[in-house]
Amino acid sequence: MSSKKNLILIFSFLIIVILVVVFYFITKNKTQTPPVTETREEKIKRELTEFKPDPQYVRKSPEEIKKELSSYTPPPESSSPSEEEIKNQLKNFKP
Repeated sequence: MSSKKNLILIFSFLIIVILVVVFYFITKNKTQTPPVTETREEKIKRELTEFKPDPQYVRKSPEEIKKELSSYTPPPESSSPSEEEIKNQLKNFKP
């Protein structure tokens, strides 16, 4: 009688331990799944479908574009640093 009770207790304890271990691994796998990675094509498709133009953007007519282009003046050539300035900057450069 006593041995029967001991066997029942041992088996019930083993079943509980097995259930706890199984439950642990099931929840561990759910929390540690790798993030979903998109392919380049999927990312491009998603960005295209989610794209919304700026509501403040006003489309310009070809005449307005020509006017802007004709009034454009390029920056002066002297906007780049001189050779002396470049040499000084390189002298003071410390990696």
